[in-house]
Amino acid sequence: LARLATRMSATAEPTVAKEAQVMTLTRFMMENTRTTPEQQDLENLMASIQMACKTISSLVARSGITDLTGMQGGGGSVNIQGEEQKKLDVISNDVLKNALRYTGKLGTLASEEEDHPVLVEEAYEGRYVAVFDPLDGSSNIDAAISTGTIFGIFEEKGDECLITGEGDLDKAAEQCLINTLQPGNSLVAAGYCMYSSSTILVLTTGNGVNGF
Repeated sequence: LARLATRMSATAEPTVAKEAQVMTLTRFMMENTRTTPEQQDLENLMASIQMACKTISSLVARSGITDLTGMQGGGGSVNIQGEEQKKLDVISNDVLKNALRYTGKLGTLASEEEDHPVLVEEAYEGRYVAVFDPLDGSSNIDAAISTGTIFGIFEEKGDECLITGEGDLDKAAEQCLINTLQPGNSLVAAGYCMYSSSTILVLTTGNGVNGF
């Protein structure tokens, strides 16, 4: 009876749930802003990159049944690297570019899928430069091999990048390249998002590397 009473007493004790220490990207960027106020603009940028990566991840996961793996419907063109673009390349580029341009934090966007850097409209213009490959490894998408988005954020060098179709295009293009072709040690933030059995985003803002 004593043993039975002890067992009943033990099972009657309420179970206290342990607090889950989950560090999300949103929470991490809020902490980063608190400790490094000069990087406050990155919080908005990373929220947009996170949203774009979630969208691209969904597109990749359903690409086989939504017919995004082929060259038709926007694909079949050749990018600046000499690679044939698939339909998924074109859509992923639009998703990431649009997510970034409306943050109000970027002045110039440079994508692997486009011939030259793109100037953000004046209404949304900011002081950062984003360089990215919206979907690296897309040539293997029909074989279900991992793909990913690669990105880097720089601060603008100063002079405005003006590719408008008027004036001296060579000088405008040169200034755009000066803004985008900066050394790695000038990066403000960089990372990648991998799309596989799960979606993983890896990020650095100059103080260690973190995965989400």
